[in-house]
Amino acid sequence: MKIFTRLFITLCIVAFTGKTSMAGYDVLVKDMYATTTASNTVPDGFTTLLWYTFENLGDDLQATDTFTTAIIINNDTVFGPFRVYGGAANGVSFDIPTDVSFNGQTVTFPYTFEGDPGTTFDICAYVILPTGLVDDDGSNNYTCHTTITIADNINMDLAVKGLKLITPDYNDLDSFDVYHKTKTPPAIEEMEAMLINNTELDLSGYTLGFLIYIGKDEYNAVHAPSVFAAGDTATLTISNEAVIPAVPKKAGSYKVCVALTTVLDDQSNDTTCLGFKLIDTWVPVGISEENAVPLDVYYANQNLWISNIVEPTTVTIMDVQGRLVSTELLTRSGSIPVNVSSGAYIVRSQNESTGEVKSQKISIQ
Repeated sequence: MKIFTRLFITLCIVAFTGKTSMAGYDVLVKDMYATTTASNTVPDGFTTLLWYTFENLGDDLQATDTFTTAIIINNDTVFGPFRVYGGAANGVSFDIPTDVSFNGQTVTFPYTFEGDPGTTFDICAYVILPTGLVDDDGSNNYTCHTTITIADNINMDLAVKGLKLITPDYNDLDSFDVYHKTKTPPAIEEMEAMLINNTELDLSGYTLGFLIYIGKDEYNAVHAPSVFAAGDTATLTISNEAVIPAVPKKAGSYKVCVALTTVLDDQSNDTTCLGFKLIDTWVPVGISEENAVPLDVYYANQNLWISNIVEPTTVTIMDVQGRLVSTELLTRSGSIPVNVSSGAYIVRSQNESTGEVKSQKISIQ
């Protein structure tokens, strides 16, 4: 790795700015950013994205003008030197690397802090104009972050909670009747969850990873809250259809979940879910107690007992008007809690492996 000291960079800047020119060029670098605590500490193994701000204080830079930039950490050039094309008018500012491209490619500057407690890191960035362009003030071409130190016992807990539907309304999805797969439940278009920064780090602009899923239909997504200091909460809005799982089309109980994949500490609060049910009130024409395909079903002590299930089976209980009483996915024989009054009810089961459907009426006394 090539070594550049601060003195060497300063000499380079002086050398470039020692020329005379009719043009009044002056570029500035400032605000070297890294994710740290308020006391500029980080835990061992923590990875941050580095960036800094470029501003043109002088004459316009043409699109053909280029400048050289790099990041130096503890006197080692870790990122760069890169050549960046100009095209920046007077007063224009932008962040490096997020707002520029290098050889036509967008890049990031991720850096992992490694070392024993007390290990320090001096992170600096510089910009140099090309030969032929004289910078009138070379003193502002170099910027550094306050020294960062590795420390023990830094709270690193992130949490996500309170998942809710924005579109559609939850009541329009929950208990939707697919009616023998002839009706399609509404697609999820927008959801929200709350992010909680329990860490001691200022995570403003820090990219967080998420997994969004319904069952095995899962998608990865990222979000970088613009303001997310230690102790802050932030709203996570999910509205990109490319990362929202499809709502199933058959009756059953489901959960849509959002899980943090950026795991910093305690994982017990890294997932939030919202449950919903789809029902199917369809009953084959002519069904009655006499001609129904019998199920081994009986009612006792406010439970419906089913003793002949050997494969995953969705059992739906409805009153004779087709109103849902309960629906459960059973993987083996068992019971379903039901709190109903005396009367006739329809019990429908669907074998999730074979698709076989059985329905019958039962009488509860």
